[in-house]
Amino acid sequence: MASKKEMRKNSLYASFDESNHNNHGNDILVSVISIFPEDISYERFGRRDYLGTRNFLDKKGRDYRFTTFSNISELEKSKYHLYLSSIILIKDFLNNNRVKFSELNILFDGPPKNKWIKILENELDMFKKINISHYWGNKKKRRYPLLLQMADVTASDLYRGLCSEILNSKKFVKFSLEEILRLKKRFDTI
Repeated sequence: MASKKEMRKNSLYASFDESNHNNHGNDILVSVISIFPEDISYERFGRRDYLGTRNFLDKKGRDYRFTTFSNISELEKSKYHLYLSSIILIKDFLNNNRVKFSELNILFDGPPKNKWIKILENELDMFKKINISHYWGNKKKRRYPLLLQMADVTASDLYRGLCSEILNSKKFVKFSLEEILRLKKRFDTI
């Protein structure tokens, strides 16, 4: 049986949320990533505790990535943009880290979209096992995992930030238009 330390090395936890400013467009899509299983506990966290979130993310073994599709009008309002961004953000994290993980645990803020899960699993086939959970509904009344709460607060914090700071951030993930169009085509055909 694997020790807790070995489990941590082999498991990656990633939560995904968006800034939810659909009326204004230009949503920021965020992933908060951790190697700590305790980060998916249901501990309560202040919804707008920006300083607490930054302190949480400063711990080694935690990270975040974000992007936006504001320059691709067909994706800005697409229903699968959170799934598509999860592929890009996880791949970017893996490309910038030397550690190999065998299991990926994904937490989405939103209802399940089963027809798109297969694409996500195929695109992230470097993992032996992928577990996907969905959370949606009133965040004040429902319990959400801590890692997902961190993604929510980070998305809001980034949305409030200055555009120049956001676009120059080391955490901002740039992507090739060819890769996005390839993925878009896959999602559109389902």
